[in-house]
Amino acid sequence: MQTTYVDDIIPTRYAPDGRISSAISAPWLQAVMLEAARLRAGHRVLEVGSGGCNATLMAELVGPSGQFTTVDIAPDVTDRATRLLAAAGYDRVRVRTADAEHLPAGVVPEGGFDAVIVTVGACDLPWIGMVAEGGRLVAPLRLHQHV
Repeated sequence: MQTTYVDDIIPTRYAPDGRISSAISAPWLQAVMLEAARLRAGHRVLEVGSGGCNATLMAELVGPSGQFTTVDIAPDVTDRATRLLAAAGYDRVRVRTADAEHLPAGVVPEGGFDAVIVTVGACDLPWIGMVAEGGRLVAPLRLHQHV
């Protein structure tokens, strides 16, 4: 329970070598990214890297008139997110298991997303073509091993 109140990442999966391979972003980073995205009611938003908690915040910001999709490449992550979001009453959040660089037809709305928020480490920005004119792409870009 104490882990919940620490202002740091919360590891959710480890690689065989012991490194963290999946984590819930630190609360301070979630706040910074949400502020940078400037989400508003009615926005169409894509989250790359599902987890659940951050998705509830984004779903609240875009409201029932918005469209929120969260995507992750790992089925266990999206299964968990689907379960937790439904239990918390966020059935309108669309959870997809897919490689976010190559989303299936119908995921990207016509005209693109108003915001794409990437919650995984990224060393490139392949999602830029999914952003609507005037939209925002928020990502922790890794350059030469520095974020």
